[in-house]
Amino acid sequence: MSHVTGMEAVMPMPVSERVQKRRAALRAAGLHPVQIWVPDGHPTPRLRR
Repeated sequence: MSHVTGMEAVMPMPVSERVQKRRAALRAAGLHPVQIWVPDGHPTPRLRR
């Protein structure tokens, strides 16, 4: 007899759906997203080649 927890048949929520729910909850709490730019902490600039 195998042990069944009932979790095997549950499909995980897609990441995009989780993010959407989280953002909706934050907006409902009166928050909004912002983008923050910070200085690069590397001693020398990185060059793209």
